[in-house]
Amino acid sequence: MNEQELAWLDEGQPVLSKNNPNGWVPSDESIERMDQYIIDQINITVNESDTLYLLGDFCFGTRDSNRIGRWAQSYRDQIRCKNICLIWGNHDNRRIRSVFSSAYDRYELKWQGIKILLTHCAHAVWEGSHYGAWHLYGHSHTTAEPSLDLFSSKFFHNLTQCATTDDLQNLVNQLELGRSLSELPDFVPRRLSLDVGIDNAYRVFGEYRPLSLQEISVFFHGRLGSSADNGKS
Repeated sequence: MNEQELAWLDEGQPVLSKNNPNGWVPSDESIERMDQYIIDQINITVNESDTLYLLGDFCFGTRDSNRIGRWAQSYRDQIRCKNICLIWGNHDNRRIRSVFSSAYDRYELKWQGIKILLTHCAHAVWEGSHYGAWHLYGHSHTTAEPSLDLFSSKFFHNLTQCATTDDLQNLVNQLELGRSLSELPDFVPRRLSLDVGIDNAYRVFGEYRPLSLQEISVFFHGRLGSSADNGKS
């Protein structure tokens, strides 16, 4: 298995946009175009002989198990990659298991000596999180990333050491004024975890597509690893 043989995706759901809280309901044609675009991006990015890991919520929109099974098979048949592993998401119907090469609630693998945990939802702590192990997940559609970045920063660690408001004031006074927080070293994320869903792939890499381990490795370059328990596990 070489470094190009793995890609990652938390799939979009066929009728996800139907639940838009703003009341806007896209047409069925619009949803179909979105789904087809995702499938096309998979086929452009992932080779037939690669292993594709889907990190949950492959498709949903009906409680009819037979109908969801047909939907899942239809989507799967359009993906050229032969070996697809599903990590179960909270919206997945277990009846679609036969569509995939394998399926797990969580899965661990090794790549170039790096332990990698795959789950649907993000973890604050995972085995080896402070020793270089990675954690890849989906579910949150980018929304958890700012908080997880902050929690893994040196500033947040220092914040947890504050016992009084005076301590907090002293910590804030050490910050350089007039700078964006993202420019300050104390706010640089240290965690080796990433939302690899297509929403966050677009936010980080500028494209709605699966991600390879090699480009994730480049993204993590310079990060030492961190977790919510500060390496106490």
